[in-house]
Amino acid sequence: MLGAPQRLRCEYLENPLGVDEIRPRLSWWANDPRPAEIQTAYQIIAASCLELLALDEGDFWDSGRVQSQQTYNVEYLGKPLISERRVYWKIRTYDSDGMPSPWSEGAFFEMGLLTSEDWRAQWIGAPLIGSRASGVPVPLLRREFELTGATVSARLHISALGLYRAEINGNRIGDGELTPSWTDYDKRVEYQTYDVTKYLRAGDNVLGVLLADGWYAGRTGRGERQQYGRRPLLCAQLSLTLASGTTVVIATDALWRWRPSWIIAADLVSGESVDGRQFAAAWSTPECAAQDWSEVTLTEVAAERVATTAPLIKSTAAVTATLISASPQLIYELPRQVLGRIRLALHVSEGALIRVRYADRLTAEGALIAHGGEDSYTAQGLAEGEVFEPAFSLHGFRYVEVSGDIFHEDAVTVSAVALRQAIPVAGEFVCDHAALNSLQIGLNERLRNACFGIPFAGCATGLRTGDTGGAFVNLATTLLNFESAAFYGKWLRDLADAQLADGGFPEVVPAPPGFDDLSRDAGAPRSDVLVQTAWRLYRHCGDRRVLERYFPAIKRFFTGLMGRYPNYIRSNDPQQQPAGVADDLLATAWYYNSARLAARIAGVLGNLTELEEFEGLAASIRSAFRRRFVTPDGRVVSDSPEAYALVCAFGMLEATEYRTAVPELLQHVESGGYLKPTFEILDTLTQLGRLDLAYQVLLRETEHSRETAVGETAPGEQIVGRGIGEWLFTAAAGMDLDRDLSERHNAYRRMRIQPRPPLGIGFPEGPPLRAVEASLETVNGRYEVAWQIDDDGFELSVRVPCNCEAKIIMPDDSVHDVVAGEHEFVMPFSEAGDGIPVLREVAQAT
Repeated sequence: MLGAPQRLRCEYLENPLGVDEIRPRLSWWANDPRPAEIQTAYQIIAASCLELLALDEGDFWDSGRVQSQQTYNVEYLGKPLISERRVYWKIRTYDSDGMPSPWSEGAFFEMGLLTSEDWRAQWIGAPLIGSRASGVPVPLLRREFELTGATVSARLHISALGLYRAEINGNRIGDGELTPSWTDYDKRVEYQTYDVTKYLRAGDNVLGVLLADGWYAGRTGRGERQQYGRRPLLCAQLSLTLASGTTVVIATDALWRWRPSWIIAADLVSGESVDGRQFAAAWSTPECAAQDWSEVTLTEVAAERVATTAPLIKSTAAVTATLISASPQLIYELPRQVLGRIRLALHVSEGALIRVRYADRLTAEGALIAHGGEDSYTAQGLAEGEVFEPAFSLHGFRYVEVSGDIFHEDAVTVSAVALRQAIPVAGEFVCDHAALNSLQIGLNERLRNACFGIPFAGCATGLRTGDTGGAFVNLATTLLNFESAAFYGKWLRDLADAQLADGGFPEVVPAPPGFDDLSRDAGAPRSDVLVQTAWRLYRHCGDRRVLERYFPAIKRFFTGLMGRYPNYIRSNDPQQQPAGVADDLLATAWYYNSARLAARIAGVLGNLTELEEFEGLAASIRSAFRRRFVTPDGRVVSDSPEAYALVCAFGMLEATEYRTAVPELLQHVESGGYLKPTFEILDTLTQLGRLDLAYQVLLRETEHSRETAVGETAPGEQIVGRGIGEWLFTAAAGMDLDRDLSERHNAYRRMRIQPRPPLGIGFPEGPPLRAVEASLETVNGRYEVAWQIDDDGFELSVRVPCNCEAKIIMPDDSVHDVVAGEHEFVMPFSEAGDGIPVLREVAQAT
């Protein structure tokens, strides 16, 4: 039966507040479990209130019946949107018979402050200024105000150059942590919008904010403090509507007051020091007298205020740590590495000083190998006990050392609180091979830790920066595992802000000022990340807007490359001198790949002139590459398997040259040594029909991971696992984008399902795995794939969502085009004359 549309989203988010897109995009899932059903049309109604929406009256917009199968990124085309306007909307779809579905549940989006004129708030701060070596107490800022009646609507728009935690009348606002995210503060800073109606009352009220240094004035993980500014600043605007219809605006200005807080110092890297004895529970309530509070300072700021476009960082449930050593210090271990902070439940005397250090490894003697950062707490000495949890520090750790005035181990309970961006899971993969499952779980943990407003390279201090290399290698895997379109959309804006004068991109984005190595192009493939990310978002999510928005930056990138490398051979050396054959080969291969993607982007946008130009550029690069790096008999001048895999995957060779290149690659793999499982290596082996070698490389990684520290990379090392994560979905499970680039099949409207089970003569000891289950939630719906191998044959089950289709390619290369619904395929084995199982025709699909 045709059901109401589900999973309504605006700009990839559910009921977002503070949208600053003038034409927000709406998405939904068609909901019809009947086989082969499609959406033939839709109707969207948008209204100013729920009452009109319930009456099916769209005073803001009624799209009417629109003949279309599109279910994602449909632009709002109603009345012009103004600041703080809330729009309620719902949708119904029409099936293949033209019958309408029930209306969906109502959803909404609400606009932020769209112009600089809408901001009445000024940037304020306390006069406290630390040094490049140490910080100062975190200031409390507050504003008292009186309301003459009940509040029917209230929105708090708030930002900081630094980090904030806001309260109204003693109530914490929101559950975001370390807010706002890191941006290039010289160009833009994000603000968040909260519905705070329930916290306000008639009479006296107080809005209060804790304001910490954050990435703006504290350490960023690279270099000293104060890389952007000397002290944190606050900008907040509270917009209220009273029951009488009166509107009130409370904004940061000279009427605000400040005083030092109980947080003596707070730094994301160095740690946080808190004196619990100075804690004032009522500081953000009218009951707290403000006679000893001082005037704030006002500051002019040039950075543009933009709405947050991605989920916030949030805390997860606490995980209890296990005491593993009580002498000479208390040392605790966690089940896995955590990016976050510690929570201590204490029963100690007043004035007791507790210190906490962090590490991800121990020495052979069991001592911490600390990698920077220490939190400390001076206790209040409450009879019922007390809890210490830092608010503005961040640590990557698996081991914790607690020391100080603790006279018995029972006086403290230690747990860890992970901080991570609230990005929902999109893909799930599980198989009957325990080590592969563990590898997938570990990869997901690392990907979660890497998504932190910007793409971190790892948990260690020096890796907590916006690493273009890590972002590049993890891009596809992250999109397959998590609903990360909004995350990458935000970072694309960061990349555009960081583009250099020569069109290139630095190694780290946002790039803290003052570092010479961050003022030059990072080289391939790091600086290709903008074109690669924009294209992936279009392919996975159908996001045409990112192509339109960032195509000018893509053209500047290639203009710079063509100017620096007129012979089409790209070098990764900062001085543009030959950096070595292997480096130049890989850099030029990526140059070719990115030029081809730029041509495809131009084609999608209908820019035929640029399409021809980029196709010509790609052809010139390929010709120059083959002259420089390929011998007449097809040998690649670099002897690395990565080089052979890359040139094969990118199509850099002529057909006759593959006869030499392929054996060279296979010889490297068959040598039996450890080989980093890049996607190009795994995919090339798969396309060559050498699944035995692909699984061999994959399973070697499970052994390698057991021998090394799982979950952390060494400084400067890109995160390993991109090849594994992408290959498990696209090859082992067989869930991949359709190779038809038309919009009709893009963004998983049609999925290519080609599972690659370990069958055949390459597995003389039998299949290393016999069962796989995987699912992927796309902008078009949820796909499910499950296969298993038994003694009789290979069985495949597929679920295709409504309004979608799939091309099924079985291991014997038989092809089945299927529509929405559930499908089952059986491929029995038969015995060949030599006793080797071979594959026979596929049974009838249901």
